[in-house]
Amino acid sequence: MKAYITVLFIIIIFCTSKSRAFLFDEPGEKFPVWALFVASGISLALGIFMGANNVSNAFGANIQCNANVVGLAYIAACLIEVGASILSGYNGLRTPGLRIVQNISFKNEEHLLYFGQIAILVSSIIWIATATKLRIPVSTTQALVGSSMGMAFVMQGLEGIRWNRAALTFGFWFFTPICSGILSLILYTIIDRFILRARNAYEKALKLLPFFYFLCVTAIVFITAYNATNIPSLKDKSIPFTLIIALWIGLGSAILVQYWYKPRLCKKYGNPKDVRSLSIVSVTSHIFPSSPYKKPVFDISILPHKRSWFKILFPAPLLIENIKVYKLFKSLQILSSTFVEFSYALGDVSNAFKPLARMLNVYYEAKNLEAEETNFSIVVFGIFGVLFAICLYGFYTVETISSEFTDVNACCGFSIELGAGFTAHLASKFNLQVCHIEKFLKVITSFVGFNNYVSDSFHFGRGFH
Repeated sequence: MKAYITVLFIIIIFCTSKSRAFLFDEPGEKFPVWALFVASGISLALGIFMGANNVSNAFGANIQCNANVVGLAYIAACLIEVGASILSGYNGLRTPGLRIVQNISFKNEEHLLYFGQIAILVSSIIWIATATKLRIPVSTTQALVGSSMGMAFVMQGLEGIRWNRAALTFGFWFFTPICSGILSLILYTIIDRFILRARNAYEKALKLLPFFYFLCVTAIVFITAYNATNIPSLKDKSIPFTLIIALWIGLGSAILVQYWYKPRLCKKYGNPKDVRSLSIVSVTSHIFPSSPYKKPVFDISILPHKRSWFKILFPAPLLIENIKVYKLFKSLQILSSTFVEFSYALGDVSNAFKPLARMLNVYYEAKNLEAEETNFSIVVFGIFGVLFAICLYGFYTVETISSEFTDVNACCGFSIELGAGFTAHLASKFNLQVCHIEKFLKVITSFVGFNNYVSDSFHFGRGFH
């Protein structure tokens, strides 16, 4: 801990050295340099609390179903955070949701915009730090957008806010949770229809396991490669090129699962040809002592063989909870969690250090208030703070999502995370603002509550706090 803080101060001194001109050059004395030092320190603290919240969004459901432990979640989050931030580069600081302030309205009053960024940072960190400490779900994006609008309204009135951008941002805060919920519901319905309700659920899960790995790996590789096209040397690479690469890598992962991973799973959990699911179980309820589930289980054979597609969307109350199937999906859920964390990590540095980047733009180019170019060193500076956050405060918010709101199994967690990840990536690529914590909680509320016995699965007292 002490060593980490020491290294932090060394990096700050290095980045702010005038002789090195690495982060803060000396263009003039119109704006005080000390304000940049204050803003950089507050931005770092904001990145710490923001990173703690985002790791919980990505790995909370994963830890809840015991697919991953907290320590492994931290390690995975750190690695993904570094990779995503480097891939996004300074382009990641061009967050559409934080362009709500009408910078041009501060013409001839640039000092108000300059110091207003400190007010944005301070107000945001007070609320985010308080909510994190109290283990209350909080959206860092909403906090920053609200602080930015408040600063602009106080300084310039209604003219200081881009109301069309604000309306678009608010609209997508409602649209993205719905979109995530629909995607997750469709995915879980497929899993429920063709695996969980099958007579030999374990055998069906093993057969479809390579397909799910192909889907996840292809999506992760494609999104990663597509975001890498922002790098100058890769800008000429087209979408078909990145899609072909993703498909080949996904196909390779499916082959690896089919011929290497599946045989090891059969040795560990049993060969489905030798160990079949029970075909006859008493209609009276049974509770298996070794199972962590407390709900009654029944024989699936008493379910109607022909059910309408409308009824298939509803949970089957007499469905056997196959523990082996859930164990197979644990590894898939770890993969989907990394997918979600990558989507969140692309915006972590952007949200936390955008006010600092705007201050630097005003400091260097006061006449060009709409300038968006940012030194890549801010990304490096931001990565350091977010990694510190994940390891120091992530436990508080991981507990909030993973245990205080909902009880999910591996199949539910996989569907939730994959739907949330797809929505976040698509929205960010089309420059649409998303609210990660609101999206994640609404997905859990609508999806888990609908498919897994609402009264038992979701803790409404906490969910609608």
